[in-house]
Amino acid sequence: MNDLASNIDENNVEEIKVCLRMRPLNKRECNPKLYKTSGEYAWKPMPQINSIVQVQRSGTPTAKKDRKAGRSIFTFDKIFDGTDTTEYVYNFAGKELVQSTIEGRNGSIFAYGQTGSGKTHTMQGSGTIRDGMIKGKLGIIHMVARDLFKEAELIEGRDFVFNVSVIEVYNDEVRDLFSDSNKDSRLNIREDASRGVFVDTTRIEANSLKKLLSCLSAGERNRVVAKTTLNKRSSRSHIIFSINIDSFPVDDMSGSGEHSRRSTLNLVDLAGSESVRHRSSHSTDQRRKEGGSINKR
Repeated sequence: MNDLASNIDENNVEEIKVCLRMRPLNKRECNPKLYKTSGEYAWKPMPQINSIVQVQRSGTPTAKKDRKAGRSIFTFDKIFDGTDTTEYVYNFAGKELVQSTIEGRNGSIFAYGQTGSGKTHTMQGSGTIRDGMIKGKLGIIHMVARDLFKEAELIEGRDFVFNVSVIEVYNDEVRDLFSDSNKDSRLNIREDASRGVFVDTTRIEANSLKKLLSCLSAGERNRVVAKTTLNKRSSRSHIIFSINIDSFPVDDMSGSGEHSRRSTLNLVDLAGSESVRHRSSHSTDQRRKEGGSINKR
């Protein structure tokens, strides 16, 4: 699974970190009777050089002289292996992003990769966002929300207002996940000179950690998921959690002064890419249609 974090720094330069996290092998992958595998990774993480190297049939990494960048070895800003915690991933890829967003700069965190690679687990923790809250197994979404309020409290002389929205892209449609009706939830993509590309989606004010997570959880419950042969709860759409932050001096009650700030932090959990050649991942015509739509994005 890959994580990508980006933000615009104080010099108006976009900063991007691309990280890779390798999850532990599951029971299916370790059982040759259920899965055509030796029970070993096909790629070996090498954190010391922030790279992954293809493993030979013997189980040893490809020799240095035979390694080819972009084929048998890939290098990232950071490599996380199966022993690294989500908190460790967040501290490298997300914590500074939260700080810069509170200061008024936009940022995004993407999780992308093959289906079943652990993207949603990294973003949401144990199961759904609500499960992560109850069980205490937090994902990046929980940690971002927690630290947004912590960072806001550290800044004296400014008031903060948080609004959230949740949308998904499913089969070429953009949907508002705060809408109860599928028909009414469809959104049109618009563009103008001042706002750029945008959609008019529902925003809910959430000025406490509990309220913010509850709103994100409510939106996530409306996301399209389904069981496939590769994943018990496969995400069938791309979901975007947007946290909009307005801040202004405490003596500016309207929030319209020259010292007001507005920024957005987007948390994106992309649906997993699927090979159309592997029919096992598409148990029905509907799953195949979804898989084709997912791979176009």
